Amino acid sequence: MTIGSTSPASGDGSISGALDGHQSLDVDQENGGASQSRPSKGAAVAVACIESDALGVCKMGLNVCMSRVEEAGKVREGKRAALCLVKISRPWSALPLGGFDAPVNLDQFLPGRNGELASPSEVSFMVDSYTSSNATSQLIPNRLPTPPAIDTSETGLLSAYYVYFHPAHPFLLPKPQMLELLSTGQLAHLTLAIQYIGSLYIPPARRGSQEEELQNALAKADIPRDGIMVQAMLLYSIGLHISDHEEQSAQVMQVTIDLALELGMDRRDFAIRNGSNSAIMEESIRRTWWEVFVLDGLNAGVNPQYSLRLLGHQSDIDLPCEERQYDSGRIPPILKNLSDFDDNVFADQEHEFSSSAYRIDAIRLLHKVFMASSGQGADSHLLDSADVHLRTWALQLPVEKRNPIDRIGCLDEVLFEAHMIVSACTIMLHRPRSDLNLDDVEKVKSCVAAHGSTPLPGGFKDVHTVKAMQAAKDICGLILLPFPMIKHTPFFSCAVTMSSIVYLSYWSFIAPESGDAFIKDNIKLNIGVLTTLGELWPIANTVLGQVKGVAQELFQSRKALSNAFSQAQVTRQEIFQGIIESVTEPGENDGLYGQFLDLPPIS
Repeated sequence: MTIGSTSPASGDGSISGALDGHQSLDVDQENGGASQSRPSKGAAVAVACIESDALGVCKMGLNVCMSRVEEAGKVREGKRAALCLVKISRPWSALPLGGFDAPVNLDQFLPGRNGELASPSEVSFMVDSYTSSNATSQLIPNRLPTPPAIDTSETGLLSAYYVYFHPAHPFLLPKPQMLELLSTGQLAHLTLAIQYIGSLYIPPARRGSQEEELQNALAKADIPRDGIMVQAMLLYSIGLHISDHEEQSAQVMQVTIDLALELGMDRRDFAIRNGSNSAIMEESIRRTWWEVFVLDGLNAGVNPQYSLRLLGHQSDIDLPCEERQYDSGRIPPILKNLSDFDDNVFADQEHEFSSSAYRIDAIRLLHKVFMASSGQGADSHLLDSADVHLRTWALQLPVEKRNPIDRIGCLDEVLFEAHMIVSACTIMLHRPRSDLNLDDVEKVKSCVAAHGSTPLPGGFKDVHTVKAMQAAKDICGLILLPFPMIKHTPFFSCAVTMSSIVYLSYWSFIAPESGDAFIKDNIKLNIGVLTTLGELWPIANTVLGQVKGVAQELFQSRKALSNAFSQAQVTRQEIFQGIIESVTEPGENDGLYGQFLDLPPIS
């Protein structure tokens, strides 16, 4: 199967030159527990019809019967209900938050709900054990069941991809359709790319040859240069970022953008022409372009080796629908684009937009931050424009999008990422213009774009400092959400690094005798996150070492200053105590104090 194919790679080195071999690094994994619950009402869903020919093979190339797809949709919706609608006997405030015991006020995330929900850490991704016959409102047992053996097979790697990675980057086909697509055996490069990402979550499945195998598959001259190749290369670029191969990740991403633009994936008619008359395939194609757009911005924000490519790029392609619609195959017949999104506030009746739309808009905000930070960054109009748009993004969010937890207690990873991007953009805009000392954190090189390392003019430095501090605090707020960090976007470790840089800079800014418990607590929280993710991903482990190094240096210098200050205070007290004792000795009136006593009275 091909999507918008051009001629096969000609061997001119444009792709293979960016696919140099790299060594793979070992990673780790995080598991959940198991739970049961009743499925939500209306769990049965209809999947968009897949047009078939006389042989029963759809025009997508998927040999799949409609009843099987509908049944897969029902099971998937039932699993989501089982995952989220669970009653337990203890509040969320007592549950572990991905390695940190911190209280969370559930009411701020779930307005209007009175029931108690299960901790996602207790609700395993192993929801296959769920059956409708015993899906009642039973309480989750206090003792979690023994987790099953880790599946390191090809099927296990694909499952790991869809459990851990796909929710934050949902551009491939949903799992049932993808299984049918891969069963044709004609997409070895996409299969290897999925397995490569899946292996980053299952350490025992890692092989040193996986990166090389994927690289060789993508570099083959007979591989069609189509949308499938774009998808595989996107995954390869992300995997290289996770593995801390930033320069190679940047090269692959640049080539991926070139291919996507060459194919015309940024044009609305591309998905229609290449979607095989399948609504869900057309949606996947649209999502692939928007993933290119989003990853271009994310790489520019966190990879010093990467240059933003799509700044100001215009596209008429429709925005993605909601994830539940995509997963069930119920793609809306009428979709909206960015023009509709921008004009929504002026419409007679405001429309609803998907979480993906707000994620895409967050990347457009990043573009404005880059424009305000380009050159000498002296254009106050660009600075004000970026600041206004960042604030407006938050103010105009509909109620249901203000928190990434939905009303049934599930985390919307795409919306989570949108909030993360906006907070990171705020730091990128205000930190270089603030009082926060850049020299103290210059040793943190990873996850920090080059443009953020130079002080910029902006005026009112204290205001910029406050805004940067608030954004760092907002990222810590995302950390405290009671969900496994392993399921967040891999770029979250870089957002945590940005938050750490702000806190470390402020820690060096305040006086040693000032109360710094809050700052130290948040630094320790961020280091804890990086420690956890560092057991899994090399990029997180790299920034962990850099952040801890700066934190240790600041701690030692502040400790030395604090000791010196305390010693100075003691010396000062001794001096004053000596003065007091010298002037109060009985019979000693020949000093200055005694001269005052001998003065004649004022007449």
